[in-house]
Amino acid sequence: MAPTAAITRCAGILALVSILLIVEGVSRINLFIGTPGGKWRGDHSTYPPVVELIAAVGLTFSSLLGLANGLTVLLLGNGVPVVTFALLIIEGVLGWFFFSVFVLSSYPFMVARAAGPMPGLTGIQSNAVTMMGYLGAWGVGVPILAGHFYFHLQLWRMQGGKAEVYSARYVWNRVYFYAFLVFLRGIGEVAVGGIIHSNISSGRLPASIADVPFVITWASINIAEGVFVLCVSIAAIVIATAQLSAFAVPFAVLSFFCFVIQLALYATTQIGVNPMNPLIVGSILVVDTFAASFMPAYLILEAARVGHFQDFPEDDIAADSTMTNLPHHDAAPMTA
Repeated sequence: MAPTAAITRCAGILALVSILLIVEGVSRINLFIGTPGGKWRGDHSTYPPVVELIAAVGLTFSSLLGLANGLTVLLLGNGVPVVTFALLIIEGVLGWFFFSVFVLSSYPFMVARAAGPMPGLTGIQSNAVTMMGYLGAWGVGVPILAGHFYFHLQLWRMQGGKAEVYSARYVWNRVYFYAFLVFLRGIGEVAVGGIIHSNISSGRLPASIADVPFVITWASINIAEGVFVLCVSIAAIVIATAQLSAFAVPFAVLSFFCFVIQLALYATTQIGVNPMNPLIVGSILVVDTFAASFMPAYLILEAARVGHFQDFPEDDIAADSTMTNLPHHDAAPMTA
């Protein structure tokens, strides 16, 4: 059976990620719920808002279920494994729907149905900018969905009696997946910034270019931030390849700093300075950026922890050993 502390930690992180997804779901509902009645189906160049609204409502609902399950385990104990498994199935099925709507289908639709190129760009350049946003959507949209499923699956396995949920090798390999997603985000941001910097302006744009998840007001900021994100992703890949457990904590600090940089230079500056930008997008970017920064850092720390206890299993049972080695006293005989 997994230690109670491990189950509590997993349930707590599951609850945290669920809250972040609820924020994203409600933000997306706010973006589409005000669509005029005659435009729900979209048009030749607009992805159907009704589909995005349904996905946003579903995301909010499934995340509420995840939050309820995480809080139940966190506050009341081990919880009910059957309930966790049922929610895991629901989340697994709906997760593909959310991914298909928010990431997989909307960007190719925008390229195929674009009414014309973005101002200042040729058709090829405009499509390239959109598809680089597609890479960015993978980089910031997938980690939070995949991370939520990961912690739900981990919780169910712990409830099923797994003493050590995953081996260190499995966790190290998992780092590659999330680091690669961060790498895609960095590549997309550098490319978008480079295209706009070269063809439109190297300074502040008179009107921001919305290439979700990127909003470009200063192309140079996109380039600089994208390069920094690329460096962090490459650092994660190097640490995972060499299994450098000693760098787990420094990388976690670096990831937090990267998150702060993205808040300052992107989610705040790029969006907030232009009153025409939909500010609700900033809340979505904060949520997704945090998850993209958190998952590689968490997994590297977890791989280092699991690897340590596999090498030194006596440390994992130190508390139990302490209790076992206490002096033993026979019960005093009962006397009349």
